[in-house]
Parts: sequence; structure tokens; C-alpha cells
Amino acid sequence: MNLAGIVYWFNPLVWYALKEMRNDWEIACDTSVLKLLASDDYVTYGNTLINFAEKISLTPFPFASGISGNMKQMKRRILSIASYEKPTLQKQLKSSTVFLLTSVLLVLEYKWYKINMTIFNK
Repeated sequence: MNLAGIVYWFNPLVWYALKEMRNDWEIACDTSVLKLLASDDYVTYGNTLINFAEKISLTPFPFASGISGNMKQMKRRILSIASYEKPTLQKQLKSSTVFLLTSVLLVLEYKWYKINMTIFNK
């Protein structure tokens, strides 16, 4: 990720993609934490993030901490935490099925490509 930012520093689309990737990482981290917590602790976790963000905003170097982003991004994280539901067995089966089907399709596409390359190169 940092390599893309270094190589394509002049491209605003890369900057936007890197920003969105960092936001997705934050939400993924929140999700992994919420999976470990009991549902009663979700509010406590959200309040902890809010309190931490308030304290960081008062420091002279707010970006020196591990929490990234502005208030819009923090609001998005808090809303994600508030609407979080632990994945049910049905959701896990659906996502596993989609992953397996995508994997199979990619392998079949690769094999089809290799077959066509050998036919056209003769």
C-alpha cells in the first residue's frame, strides 16, 4: 500500500484509494474487536473510541496516534459499531459459497486462457 503511494504520489485517485483502504482497515479492526466482545460491550467500545478521539483532538499532534481520519470517518465507524450484528451461520455459509464459486471461476478462467494460448501459438 505504501509502495503504491510512493510510486504514484502524483495521482489523486491513488490518494483517494489509499484513504478508503485505511478507512476499511479501521472498520475491519472494529469488526474483529466486536467479534470478541459480548453484545453488551458494544456501547462501551463505541464510547471508548469517542472519548479517545476527543482527547486526541485536544493534543498538539492529533495524527501521531493510531486513530486516523476526521470526524466524518469516526462517525462512520461509530455507526458501523452501533449497527453491528454477529454473523449468523447462514451468512457465513453464503460468504463461503461466494468465495468458493469465485475461486472456481478464476481457476477455470485461467485454464481456459492457457488452453487458448496453446492453441493460438501453434
